[in-house]
Amino acid sequence: MSLQIPIECSRRDTTHVRARKHSSQSWTGGREHPLRADRQHRRHRSTSTGASEAGVGLILAVQASRCERSRVQRHGDEQDLLRGDHVALRSRHPDDIPVLHAELYNDVTTRTHADSRPWRPIRPDPELSPYAAPDQDDTAFFSVVAVQEGELAGEALLWGIDQHNRMAHLGLALRPSFRGRGWSVEVLRLLCLYGFDVRGLNRLQLETAEDNRPMIAAATRAGFEIESTLRQATWILGNFVDTVIMWFLAANWRDTRKRLDRRARRR
Repeated sequence: MSLQIPIECSRRDTTHVRARKHSSQSWTGGREHPLRADRQHRRHRSTSTGASEAGVGLILAVQASRCERSRVQRHGDEQDLLRGDHVALRSRHPDDIPVLHAELYNDVTTRTHADSRPWRPIRPDPELSPYAAPDQDDTAFFSVVAVQEGELAGEALLWGIDQHNRMAHLGLALRPSFRGRGWSVEVLRLLCLYGFDVRGLNRLQLETAEDNRPMIAAATRAGFEIESTLRQATWILGNFVDTVIMWFLAANWRDTRKRLDRRARRR
């Protein structure tokens, strides 16, 4: 697995589809004078109208396909991108909010496992949604994007960021269609990359219900270890359940990062 942070702001990530920006050009900037171009266009049109129409049709079809694939990522350069083999973390876009709200928040079972606060109905207003990602010093909100498909895959965050004690909590949730692929491990590693390497934290921690076996297994694969279990600490859908606390330290992350880098070089 390759984890990387783009260094140059102008660098293009070829694994993602992005909207292209076109700048206007003057006649002295490389574009042909309009009168000369018009004469050549008339000669070309008189001899190859059918071919031109077919070419335009092909171009439009390709552009439509690209636009459909970049529906969620139709924004400019992504300077804050953290990318792995399968998923990437980027900033939260307005287009993400209604999708996350409909598929994650309105799924009561998923939401009650992800949030210790009681679920309550919220009308579909981007300003009211918990996925609106307001600017907060102690929270870093990310959207998870599938690298190959270029689609929104879920959400991830670091919360309770304590710069004095250099620790934070993390969490994630994937959309139903992207679960079962083992991508949670990569999301956790990308969050560790951000927390340890970018923010300079020393400890990352996650809390999850003891019956959330997939989350515990993913965290263990990512390098987290179980620290303790809080007995009947969480109320979920009519029952008190135990809460598992897992930890990861910067020193352990450095060893994990070296192992991942060696594995990436061998491929």
